[in-house]
Amino acid sequence: MMIMFFIMPDIFQEAGLPLWLRPYEVLVTSSYTALIETIPDTASLHSIKSRFPNVTSLRDFFIAKYQENSSTYKLA
Repeated sequence: MMIMFFIMPDIFQEAGLPLWLRPYEVLVTSSYTALIETIPDTASLHSIKSRFPNVTSLRDFFIAKYQENSSTYKLA
């Protein structure tokens, strides 16, 4: 699945989309566990849902924060 992080930039570029992904390190520690690299200045979906009870998805969060169809929403 991580290979998608390396393929997607080419797909975005071919589609003319100004998007990027940042791959992160995963260290597998057993069949059921792993350590995931900390990525600064980010928030998990769980923490967003905890802070905003009416938010059930990232789309809901962006609509609540930026007002759907506004220029800031489109930029975000």
